[in-house]
Amino acid sequence: MYAYFSRKDFWQYSEMSTEYVDKVAKENFLVESLNHSSTKEWRLNGDTYTAAGWSYTSACFYELVNKKSYRENEKNIDEVVLKEYSIPEYEFNPIDFVPVPGRVYSEPMEYVIEQKGDEMRNGMSTIDAIKGLITQGDTSHFINSGKMITIEYYIDGDTGNMVFTNVKFEWE
Repeated sequence: MYAYFSRKDFWQYSEMSTEYVDKVAKENFLVESLNHSSTKEWRLNGDTYTAAGWSYTSACFYELVNKKSYRENEKNIDEVVLKEYSIPEYEFNPIDFVPVPGRVYSEPMEYVIEQKGDEMRNGMSTIDAIKGLITQGDTSHFINSGKMITIEYYIDGDTGNMVFTNVKFEWE
């Protein structure tokens, strides 16, 4: 998932080479010798991964709850705490999902349409509309999954890439 969303062209292409995934794993997670195979989120055909329709959903929308920085082992470590929200439409639709006027959706999606419908009709993506509401702290109509994620990372001075040092999942 990180390899996919860290690309600049993920909006246009849902394919990744195994060579690219290996490079991202090594540079960002210090992991080598990946065992490549199909998963429920990714189909592997030869040397190419293609995202399955539900790849985007299991952890799509997060609110930044807390952020702190500290120095450890001569590195500037950032720690972020995120709260996860789910929107049912993204369990079955691709990331470029656009609501169809007149159709009935889940309460969270109906709220997004109510709040950001004009902007969406003028070209704003559904994802950007949802992100805008989360950024504004307007999450009371979203489904809180109960999952909190703490991520610790630093920025590698040579590559500029994020290197993850710890990820912890907790339930509220």
